[in-house]
Amino acid sequence: MAGGHPCRLRFSRCRFGKHPPYRDPVLPPYNGLMGPDDKICYCYHVSFRKLYHYALRNKLQKASQLSDCLGAGTGCGWCIPVLKRIHEAVQSGRQGPRIDMTPEEYADARQRYIENKEPKNSFD
Repeated sequence: MAGGHPCRLRFSRCRFGKHPPYRDPVLPPYNGLMGPDDKICYCYHVSFRKLYHYALRNKLQKASQLSDCLGAGTGCGWCIPVLKRIHEAVQSGRQGPRIDMTPEEYADARQRYIENKEPKNSFD
């Protein structure tokens, strides 16, 4: 047990007590807005964190390559503008983009997008 907490977990699964919430250093603070573990792609249930780190790890040349991450952006198309912003942030070396909506507002906006049968967003 020398050198710190015996379990070395980042999250509150620890049987020894509560840990402070883990803060990813490359993703923006969320304070009630869309956070790193919230879904960006509702069709394929892909989180912001997964997409951002996929883009970082794979050094993608185009935003459309994010669709290789569990199919994000290939369903209804709602998430494509966010995928583009994630790609731009990674390309420029900036922290992940902040989405100024709560997860509920994001889900409601997606639902309206689908109900209104708007033209599908694209990577072009």
